Amino acid sequence: MSTSSPVIPTSGSRAVVFRAAKEVTRILREAEWTFAILGSTACYLYGNKRLPNDIDILMSSHTCDLERLKKFLVAKNPDRFYLVDAKSPRATWKVLWYHDYGVDGRKLEKTKVDILQPGVLQLPMIFSEAIIDKQGFPVVPMSILLLHKLKGWKDNMGAVALRLRRKHDANVRDIVSLLRIVVEGMSPREKINSKRWRQFALAQFDDEFRDGTEQRVKLFCRRFPEHRDMWQQLGW
Repeated sequence: MSTSSPVIPTSGSRAVVFRAAKEVTRILREAEWTFAILGSTACYLYGNKRLPNDIDILMSSHTCDLERLKKFLVAKNPDRFYLVDAKSPRATWKVLWYHDYGVDGRKLEKTKVDILQPGVLQLPMIFSEAIIDKQGFPVVPMSILLLHKLKGWKDNMGAVALRLRRKHDANVRDIVSLLRIVVEGMSPREKINSKRWRQFALAQFDDEFRDGTEQRVKLFCRRFPEHRDMWQQLGW
C-alpha cells in the first residue's frame, strides 16, 4: 500500500492532536505497552486529507485497566495531561485531555485522548506484529481501520445525539478516501486475488462483527453505488 506520507502539521488548531499522539506514544513505549492509533488520526497518517480533532488509542490487552492507565499518563506528564469528569451524570470514568501552548507559546490548545481496549465498540485484539509504523506513530492495520470506520458510519447514521449524526458526511468521505488508498496501493497480483483482502480483514473480528460488516458494505453500496466498484475490488 503505497501513498505519499502526509505532512504532520506543526501549527494550527489541529497540530495539538499530533503533539498529543507523540507524547502518548513516547510514554507508552517507554512503559513497554502494546498499542496503536485508531480513528481519524490513523486515517490521516494513512493519507486521508481530513485533519483529526482528537486521538483514539487502542490497547492490545482486553484486561487493561483504562482508568488506571489514564492516571498513569497524567502522572508521567501532569503539565500536559489532565482528567475531567465525563458529561454523563452516571459515568464512572474520567475523560483524558492533553493541552499545551503550541509552538509559539501564545495560546493554550487542547485535544481529547480516548483510550480503548479490545471488545469496546467491537474492536479486535491488536498484536505487535500487525501494527504499522507511520512516521514514528504506531497505527492499526488498514483492514481494522476501514471496517471499523464503516461501523462508525452506520452507528452514527442512527444515533440519537445530533453531534453523532453530524459525523455522517465526514465518515462517508473518510471511508471513500480509505477505499481509494487501499485500491490504488494494491499490486496487480493483489487485485487478481482480491478476495484474500476481504478474508484477511474479516478474520480479525468476531462473528457478530463479520456479519454486521457484510450488511454494512451492502448498505454503503446501496447508498453510494458510485463506490461499489472499490468494495468489489476488495473482495465484496
